Amino acid sequence: MGILGRIKRLFMALANVFVGGLEDKYLIEIAENELRNQGERLKEAREGLVQYRALVESVTRQVNDETNREKELTARIKSAISAGNRDMAKTLALQLEGVKNDLTKNREQLVLHEQSYQNNLLKMQDAIRRMEEQRQQLQKLKADVKMEEALAQISETASAFNMNVGRTTDFGEIIGRINDRIDKARGRARVAADLSSQGLEEIKAEQAMRDARADEVLRQFELEMGVASPPVSNPAEKTLGGAQSTKIPEIPG
Repeated sequence: MGILGRIKRLFMALANVFVGGLEDKYLIEIAENELRNQGERLKEAREGLVQYRALVESVTRQVNDETNREKELTARIKSAISAGNRDMAKTLALQLEGVKNDLTKNREQLVLHEQSYQNNLLKMQDAIRRMEEQRQQLQKLKADVKMEEALAQISETASAFNMNVGRTTDFGEIIGRINDRIDKARGRARVAADLSSQGLEEIKAEQAMRDARADEVLRQFELEMGVASPPVSNPAEKTLGGAQSTKIPEIPG
């Protein structure tokens, strides 16, 4: 096979795959279109059956007319014979013979046409019944397909959502970065607080010394101004001072 033949075969294979894919995608639409085509064919068949029934009715009417003609001729022949008019009776007898022959043929045709009509009517009724069943089945399948596809889509979406949220989705990554910023801000605040406490004890000690010195200066100023009394000596301290001036006896050796 030449290269053109292989290209043609490849093209046909790709076309079949493409058409098959389209058919799978639009199966419901294809089935609905097929039902519409069946409906159109049934309409044409129904019209044909109506015309055929008109033919049966025509043959039926002809048989009825010939039956009445047969009765009429029979009565006239009897009257002619009774009247002794044999020539008239002969003529009517020939007419009656022709009517009977036609009536026999038409009755046979009527039986055949009536049976054929009934058979075709039964087939059409069965076709209409089956088409209605197919239509109802297609409606049910259409609803089932939509429901199942919707459920499948919901399930797939929910599965992907449960799998990715907080892990691999952009949202989860953003939340993680926000938490990092929060942690960094808290770390900076803690470092700033720790640094702000350095030298605090020294500052407090210096402040206490200044307060003590200020009390001392203020006390001296109050003494000099006479608005404050000098501090009173502790009696215990005086006794202790007198005891220090007493001579301690020596211990004999």
